[in-house]
Amino acid sequence: MQSYLDTLKATLTSRMARNAKYSLRALARDLGVTSARLSEVLSGKKGLSRKSGLQIAIKLGLNENEKQDFCDSIEASHSRSPVAKKLAQKRLQERLETKTNWRVLKTDNFRVISEWYYLTILELMRLPSYVDKPEWIAEKLDLKSIQVKLALERLEKYGHIKIINGKRIPMDELLVTTDGTSSEDIKKYHEKMLQKSVDALYLQPVLERDFFSFVMTLDSNDIPEVRARIRTFVESLNKDFANKPTADRVYNYGSQLIKMTK
Repeated sequence: MQSYLDTLKATLTSRMARNAKYSLRALARDLGVTSARLSEVLSGKKGLSRKSGLQIAIKLGLNENEKQDFCDSIEASHSRSPVAKKLAQKRLQERLETKTNWRVLKTDNFRVISEWYYLTILELMRLPSYVDKPEWIAEKLDLKSIQVKLALERLEKYGHIKIINGKRIPMDELLVTTDGTSSEDIKKYHEKMLQKSVDALYLQPVLERDFFSFVMTLDSNDIPEVRARIRTFVESLNKDFANKPTADRVYNYGSQLIKMTK
């Protein structure tokens, strides 16, 4: 779970990556605060009130859960009331405990496992029929053995798999990237997954894949809530169907919500 400072810094970094002219001053303008004030907050010299934090969270487009995390993080760090500070810390801890199997990958961490097959290998390991041999994995994913061996080395090095009794075991975690983060590695990952989807459209039987698309009109102010509902759906889908003892295939689920008009 990110602190409010991590969220602000990630937002600034992401927007600067997309627009070379974007700056701290531009972010301050977008958030409705002075650049001097934002600079003091980011440097840790000054804090925020819960009220001002909520206004900023809204302008960042955070969903309801993210707003709560953002504001509780502020209150847990800066509240003048010991009771309010303790309660905020307790709420953060309780929500963190319900998300212990979600591991947020920073951009630098994601870069080392950004090839499409890294995450697929981790899921392949969860199948009851999994055979812990690079050659078996390579055959299942249509890869070369050397690609698999290097991937396994990296996954172990960065703590995504562990060795128990000589067998590789995936960590009990769901890997996600920081919400709102834009990087070339993340873009390339999604590009490769989209290409895999195009291949599946033509090569996989209809009953083994699903494509659904529709065009609709939306109020742009509702987009944060739409994104939040998509995430809630995906979490529910994962909870109800992933990692069953009867699992026999690895699937990738993807959805696209893109603006079609200027």
